[in-house]
Amino acid sequence: MKTFTKNQLLIGKASSNDVTRHALNGVLIEGNKTIATNGHILIMNENLEKIEPWHLNGVQWEDETPFIISNKSVKKALKNFPKVKKGDNSNRSRMAIGQSKSSCITDMSAITMQNSDNDKIESQAVDGRFPDYKRVIPDTTDYIKVGVNATYLKQICEVLEKSGNGNIVLNFKKEDTANHPIVIENIDQADEKITSVLMPVRL
Repeated sequence: MKTFTKNQLLIGKASSNDVTRHALNGVLIEGNKTIATNGHILIMNENLEKIEPWHLNGVQWEDETPFIISNKSVKKALKNFPKVKKGDNSNRSRMAIGQSKSSCITDMSAITMQNSDNDKIESQAVDGRFPDYKRVIPDTTDYIKVGVNATYLKQICEVLEKSGNGNIVLNFKKEDTANHPIVIENIDQADEKITSVLMPVRL
């Protein structure tokens, strides 16, 4: 049974609420990764720390086959993370998540999530096939990397979101891209034109 951080479940915000797309209505657990997508955006969080498996109450988990946790279960889990001191990366700050082939709920594949206070959440895995996210995420080897402050970018996007159709365009300088300001504008300029400038950060 592996453990996951709160940030790894927060990516559930990128999942879909479209009830006709069952496989997108949750977070995919695959090894040390959590992945969520709504078809427009995709977020993956991979835990790079070496964390020993968490054996809870002697339960033996049968395999590490990828499975999908429903949005509802993810929200419950986020509410059940114990409060810990900042910087505490022990198992106490994590949620143990595993899949078993049998549970008190159903004879089908079931999900169990448990925190260090032994608060347990059980649910059935989401039925469906998650998209091949590896084909969606490109190899960034040949990409130009530009660092930005996420908080500043969010502030700009919150303003631009309320303009026109909510779509924006990011303008990068062709040469020496990482050392020049990024100009961000609204695309639908029928009523107003909004221009914002975001300074890059050093990588």
